[in-house]
Amino acid sequence: MTTSPTMGCPICRASAREIWLDENGVFLVQCEQCSTFTITPERRTAFAEAWRDHRRELLMFLELISCYLRLADDDGQRDVSADTWMHLAAEGENMLAEGGLDD
Repeated sequence: MTTSPTMGCPICRASAREIWLDENGVFLVQCEQCSTFTITPERRTAFAEAWRDHRRELLMFLELISCYLRLADDDGQRDVSADTWMHLAAEGENMLAEGGLDD
């Protein structure tokens, strides 16, 4: 397990801390906004590139994933990978449609 210094969350860019979990091959992210979740290196890189290149469509999905992670209960899915990220975005969209966020 390796801890990295505080940096931006790969999903929302808020202040976050990452810990590399070598045994699982994922990063554990502790984000001020998204809460705690794991993310694969592949998704972490893809999301960083989306932020860097201002890919609007992908950034819209990241906003929905962040929404899901904030609103999901403790039993909710917390693993962001190539297999799960679109599902998490769809769940976030559903939560928003149900009035889940009070801005």
